[in-house]
Amino acid sequence: MPDIELTCRLHKKSGKHVIRVNTGDTVDSLIGVVKRAFGCDEARDIVLWKTEMPNELEDAFTNLILAEGDNMTRLTAGILTRFWGEGRLLEDHTHVIIDSPTLEKNAELRNKDNEIDKLCGELELYSDENASDYIITDNSHSGEGYLKDLCYAKIIRINDVLRIKKRYKNINVHIQCKVTNFDDGMLSVMLDRNEEQEKGFFSLAQLEKWLVEHSLDAEDIHNISYEHSGDNIEIIRNERLLGSIRTRRNCYIYNQKNRKDSAKLESKQDADLSETLSRLSITDRDSSIDSESITVSVFDQYETGDNRSDTLSHVYTPEQVRTYLKEFGFDQSDAEKWDQPIEVPIGVDTSLWIAREAVIYGLKFEAISLYPELIDYARGFGEIPDFVTTKYQMVDTNRLVTGGDIHEPFPKSLGIIKWQLQKGLGGLDEILGLIVKEKNITTHDLLYRGVRAYGLIPDDISYGFSANSLDCDFGRGLYTTPSIEYAIKHIKDCGSIRVGALMVFDWKDHGGRGLETKRLEGEEWTGTVKACICNRDTNNKKRGPLRLSGDILVGAISSNNEAVGKCATPIPSNDKQVVGRTQKGLKAFENRLMAIIYLFK
Repeated sequence: MPDIELTCRLHKKSGKHVIRVNTGDTVDSLIGVVKRAFGCDEARDIVLWKTEMPNELEDAFTNLILAEGDNMTRLTAGILTRFWGEGRLLEDHTHVIIDSPTLEKNAELRNKDNEIDKLCGELELYSDENASDYIITDNSHSGEGYLKDLCYAKIIRINDVLRIKKRYKNINVHIQCKVTNFDDGMLSVMLDRNEEQEKGFFSLAQLEKWLVEHSLDAEDIHNISYEHSGDNIEIIRNERLLGSIRTRRNCYIYNQKNRKDSAKLESKQDADLSETLSRLSITDRDSSIDSESITVSVFDQYETGDNRSDTLSHVYTPEQVRTYLKEFGFDQSDAEKWDQPIEVPIGVDTSLWIAREAVIYGLKFEAISLYPELIDYARGFGEIPDFVTTKYQMVDTNRLVTGGDIHEPFPKSLGIIKWQLQKGLGGLDEILGLIVKEKNITTHDLLYRGVRAYGLIPDDISYGFSANSLDCDFGRGLYTTPSIEYAIKHIKDCGSIRVGALMVFDWKDHGGRGLETKRLEGEEWTGTVKACICNRDTNNKKRGPLRLSGDILVGAISSNNEAVGKCATPIPSNDKQVVGRTQKGLKAFENRLMAIIYLFK
């Protein structure tokens, strides 16, 4: 019996799902596949309907009535050949409508979970932005004072990764360093790919020049200008790209001004309230006054809708929102048309939250490049390329890169597919079978790397892998695992990142000849993990950089990483990790990348 791919939709819901079945299977087994595809094994109310409707008729799906007819047949018990005997299906059509209130509610809950993840990530970022009360003056743009400002304002912090990722004289440069100390204007960093290269700097220009010199040959570094180092050097914190140093500095100055203005506004509101109460107490001393009506009359200019005194938020009227949008820099005519109140959680930056809502709504904002936290909402975390479908295919690797060439060691073609993130691994075994089919390998020969945003994939393929992971068991490196479950968990555990992908590597030859592979076990494993994460000796003094040999490190993944950060004893888990540390190790992974599985919710 032939295999077929069925395009399915939830009744009256947007979004398509492609599942693969065999025509020799039963309707009950198809229902089981649907449950796994939607990550809801508890659903007991699934009814399936066969149809042949063009996918472009979105309105027709929204208003579809489920009833037996010329183009609608309920799938009852039996073999699927009864309904798809020849195994031939119309392309770009929907073949199955799924009627299940349980699956519909489950989909709604997932959407709400995504929204909560997104808000939690933003709240974390806003708190991070307000970590310091240090005041930066606008007239310090370079030199030693500039670096001191970055230090005291906590714009750059110890353990941050600073990277350059641009072209110098038509040569791609991708190099990173880790901040090891930042004291009184001197920035100390350690080169990402060579821990022995550590140096201190008093200006960003010195740092940029040093990094470029480690990336280009001597004849290529002449006549390079280092006047725009703040634009050319970017900050990565906890594996999240924050943007250029200049961008983060501008954001800090803006937030600094906004906090000052907010304090003035709150002071004025308090004064107005005191004046109103005082006036009421004088003019109506002999009258019976409803205290609740006084409160409403005083605050009705700030709140709308129902009484919200029991919620940790503040509602801004459309008029107030329009004022914020104009001051933030949105188009004046667009701002004037705003007619909705916005509820802002207490404790977040009001201007940024309102701007976030406006960007999500679709208002254009020319200065959005200054605010990476808003770019996330305007552009998302990258997109799955249009040509990637739920059907496995081999593509030219250049198609994954926009306007550039692939980094040389990467193969010229890759297998790609997209798969819906769900409970369990429904359907993944079949995908992995397709990946290994063309080579004389098994799934036991594969390694997986979890990537937390689609947009990181073109960067990796353009510039090559880098060893930029922080606070990991074996220090900086490119981390992979033979456990696909763990790789997926790595993506899902990052609450603020909503999408991601799996990179799949052919590791049958363990990286090939010429590589030094070191296996860490027992006390050596324990000492390495503790030194890399805790990084302090028995007297609680900071250690120097850990010197590890080996292009590839292999060992257990710690089960208590967070506790080790507080210098607890590491505990090995049953999951393994394979880590590329040196340039030779990274190139081995680049050369053995064979497929990318794009995940979506």
